[in-house]
Amino acid sequence: MSGGEILPWKNLKAFQQEVLRCRLAFFYAVGAGEFAFSDRGIPDQLAFARYRGFQNPMELVENAKKYRYFPVVFVAPPWGKIYQQDQIRTESFEEACRIHETIIQTYHELDYELVELPLTTVSERVEFIQQYLT
Repeated sequence: MSGGEILPWKNLKAFQQEVLRCRLAFFYAVGAGEFAFSDRGIPDQLAFARYRGFQNPMELVENAKKYRYFPVVFVAPPWGKIYQQDQIRTESFEEACRIHETIIQTYHELDYELVELPLTTVSERVEFIQQYLT
């Protein structure tokens, strides 16, 4: 999704549909009783749409309710020390913080339990998750 015409600044609707298609494919790829981790889910997509002023796109609302993840969601808060803008992540750190708040609110509205990851190394975050799940 890094080239072509299906980009949020070129064709937002097509981009949202492609992202949803990929999220659903990921959802179906995980077997029953298996754990899988993703950096974003359907509720995140709904939160981004809300943040961008689209309120509650019915397709995303319905899919966020239908395709439920594990009831506990690990959340990585914005971390100013490592935050970097690039061609894909164009938001300022302050805007990323506001988007994060919308994501948190959306997951809460969908009745997920959120566990904030510590601001530490990747290996320590993995250990934190493993300890939480055992």
